[in-house]
Order: sequence, then structure tokens, then C-alpha cells
Amino acid sequence: MNLQQLLTECAQRKASDLHLKAGSRPILRIHGHLELQDDLGVVTQEFVRRTAMTLLGENRYGQLMEGKEMDVGYLLPDLGRFRVNMFLSQGEIRGVFRHVPAHIPTFQELFPPKREMRRPIPTIST
Repeated sequence: MNLQQLLTECAQRKASDLHLKAGSRPILRIHGHLELQDDLGVVTQEFVRRTAMTLLGENRYGQLMEGKEMDVGYLLPDLGRFRVNMFLSQGEIRGVFRHVPAHIPTFQELFPPKREMRRPIPTIST
């Protein structure tokens, strides 16, 4: 599986975050809960390293390897943007990808229909 496929899975499963750690299966944050994705393959150290090098470039990758956290944006057309945080933990590169969807929900999509919103406003008697 490549990065684009993992990020597509993230969006399709309505996850807000994708966590990558070498030697572990991908972890998705779905409705606020971290969930190990048993149906996806184990992420290798080489995959995480190549992903970091591709996203960061040589200069920033060097800074990452010196212990500095790196934040970048990554765009996948028709899927949306991802805010990416790459960092070292216990000497290994790890990454967190926050999905920023391409579609911004409308007011009607975020809130219930008007008929449900027409409840009387309670009054306070004095």
C-alpha cells in the first residue's frame, strides 16, 4: 500500500487522523477514538522514511533527523488536504496526517432540519 492509498482509506473511513509508526498497522482516529486497522498491512520503517523524505525534501528531512518536528501540508486532488506532522520518537520517524476535507459541509448538513429546531424557547417567570 502506498501513501495515497492509506490517505484515501482514511477519508473513506471518515477518520480525522492517520497515525504511522514503523512496525505497527496504521491507526485511524474515528469519532475521537484511535483504532488499529487490522485489515491494513504493517507499516515498515522504510515506508515511513521514504514518506518523510518525499514530503519534506532533503533539507527538512535532515532537520527531522536532528530531532526537529516538521509540519507540512499535503494535497490530494478530489480528496482534500492533509496537515502532516513528522517527528522522531525513540529514534524512529513517526507521522500524523490530519484530514482537512475538500468538501465543506453546509449549515443544513451540520444542523437538524428547521422543523426540529422550532422548539419553544422557555421563558423565565418572575
